[in-house]
Amino acid sequence: MATLSPVSDKRALTPPYFPAPQYAVLFRNWGIVPQARIAACLKAPIEELRAAAAAMGLDPSEDPDDRFLKRGFLGVIRANWHLLDYDGLCTLLDISKERLTFILKEDDFFWVKMGFFKPDTGTVLWHAPTESELADLKKIDRTLRANDLADLKENAFEFLAPFRKSVADPPEFVSDPRGDLRLIYSYFALYGDSLLHPELDPYPDALLEEYARLGVNGVWLQGILYQLVEHSLYPEISSDCEKRIAALRELCRRAKRFGISVYLYFNEPRSLPKAFFENHPELAGTNGDESYTTLCTSVKEVQEYLENASYTLFSKVPELGGYFTITRSENPTSCVSHDDIEPCPRCSARGADTIVAEINNLLYRGMRRASKTARAFAWTWGWKPAWAPRAIEKLDPGISVMNTSETAIETKIGGVRGEVIDYSISVVGPGALAKGLWDTAQKSGHACAAKVQFNNSWELSPVPFLPVFDLICRHARNLKQSGVRHLLLSWTLGGAPSVNLRFASRAMETDLPVEALIREYYSKDAKTVYQANQCFCRAFSEFPFDMNVLYFAPQQLGPAARFYAENTHYEASMTGFPYDDLKKWGGPYSENILERQFALLCEAWEEGLQKLDTIEFATPKTRELIVVARACYAHFASIYNHIRYLRARDHKQYAEIESAVKDEDAALKLLVECRKADSRIGFEAANHYFYTVRDLQEKALNLQYLRDYFAQKKEGSL
Repeated sequence: MATLSPVSDKRALTPPYFPAPQYAVLFRNWGIVPQARIAACLKAPIEELRAAAAAMGLDPSEDPDDRFLKRGFLGVIRANWHLLDYDGLCTLLDISKERLTFILKEDDFFWVKMGFFKPDTGTVLWHAPTESELADLKKIDRTLRANDLADLKENAFEFLAPFRKSVADPPEFVSDPRGDLRLIYSYFALYGDSLLHPELDPYPDALLEEYARLGVNGVWLQGILYQLVEHSLYPEISSDCEKRIAALRELCRRAKRFGISVYLYFNEPRSLPKAFFENHPELAGTNGDESYTTLCTSVKEVQEYLENASYTLFSKVPELGGYFTITRSENPTSCVSHDDIEPCPRCSARGADTIVAEINNLLYRGMRRASKTARAFAWTWGWKPAWAPRAIEKLDPGISVMNTSETAIETKIGGVRGEVIDYSISVVGPGALAKGLWDTAQKSGHACAAKVQFNNSWELSPVPFLPVFDLICRHARNLKQSGVRHLLLSWTLGGAPSVNLRFASRAMETDLPVEALIREYYSKDAKTVYQANQCFCRAFSEFPFDMNVLYFAPQQLGPAARFYAENTHYEASMTGFPYDDLKKWGGPYSENILERQFALLCEAWEEGLQKLDTIEFATPKTRELIVVARACYAHFASIYNHIRYLRARDHKQYAEIESAVKDEDAALKLLVECRKADSRIGFEAANHYFYTVRDLQEKALNLQYLRDYFAQKKEGSL
């Protein structure tokens, strides 16, 4: 089996406001992970841990259940990545190294998000606090109290409560007679292996009912073939298949009660550990990374595996609605899945268009042998415009072609030219590339689908929806006019049942203006909500769209992102750790333009908040909007503050440092209030919680440390 990647020789970043690393471990996990797990990790007496927690101002009796170990483990890994070694992480999470390996590889490529390397933390073990350390712990308590943050309790996953109710007799939902698909991902499903733990139901009945009311008739899960049917080439990798199949059948049965079908996402064939190819060198493709090698799909045995696995799956679960594929992604699959990896000689001679079409056709043939009704969608994500039309023409006519609506739309923001890669809400689709590929598909006899984001995007994912209703409705109506029938409404982010989904659905079925849709939903507050929405849309049009900004800037963490006193020389990782890598954050945007664009965004967004602040006796729907809009502002303001801070830090501009830290403190406190009011803030299904309440408390320690640090710098004592 595969093993964990070697530890880097790069030293971990230990927060300097804790007197020793053990206290950082204690602080970050207290109230998140059961005390017994922290004690086992640090090899510490629980009573000493409780005493140290109390000294820091934490509740010594706070001992949470295992919700984070089951539903929020990615956030726990992220919080401890620079604190604990592999053994420590496994002990803290109560998992094996094999399980940690799987999480890093298959849980939405979490290894990529961690930066492709494990920093060297050394081994952190408990020692009894010294008098000096106890004094420092009490300073932490004083800082939290001075910031009114001492009594915060973690409210993570409270948003699940309404979805735990049973739905004994659901109303009858009428299917769209045209068969148009509206497909979405669960707001809170575990991404990596959700079927293995049916008790952590990815689609409880109450969620399915909410989706059905919003016009959703399809839900999806990641499907890894070797987890669902025995791998014919490597059977030892396929444990617990029947358990997952049973859970999938039951999900299909329950979803059908609400007029909803279940679909799987395939990213196949999965690469295998290098050890497998020692006995099967003829099946090897290209090296995926240091531990894995791809299967070569030009080899007959691999082709037979893909087709037969698809056939077996749909034979075992004939109730499945179908699947969609990505054939080029961050995961190394075929020999042409990555541009930066040289294809093997067999595949190099055949061309990417032939290979990606062939993979889709193999899966489709297997499915069609077992089911005459299931549907297949080939998502062109990552396909190159130069050969994508040829690949579409080589697809079986029964496969629908799905394009990301906004891909390749040209942008000019802040005077900087660029284009949309992936998906966007600030830039409204569809674009010329998607329209062109749909045209090719229709001429080749294929149905067409659009991949969209109507709730949120990587522009800002830790909120359940972005209140930019004009942009959402305009996109929906543009798609309607383009004649696209099927919609994938979300990737792993964007699955919250929300007002945005309601408005998008209404925009595709009616010609009512946005103002009328807002009046339908927000009743007495509608006029003010509409005005605020216009401000938010104007603000969001200033977002400096670029892949680097989306994936490497700190907006996903917002005020939870740490400010560093000195240059870390660390490179930002994809939605994982922004560090202080300002150059990478901005991509093509200069520091000046990046700062200016977020200043413009914040200014216009704040105008919208000021309009909402005039509402008296807000309804529950309007109160939800106000909390979410404020949370958005806290994140955007924090990016702006962070950029200002780093520029001032690097030029030793102490007055501007003080100003940025002060403004960041305000953004932090605003976000804390939003999180207290809505436990959805900070959550995204494939990243779990980007930050906990404890992370927000720690940011206050971080800011106080910076005040003291730069005060001494300014005085020349450092």
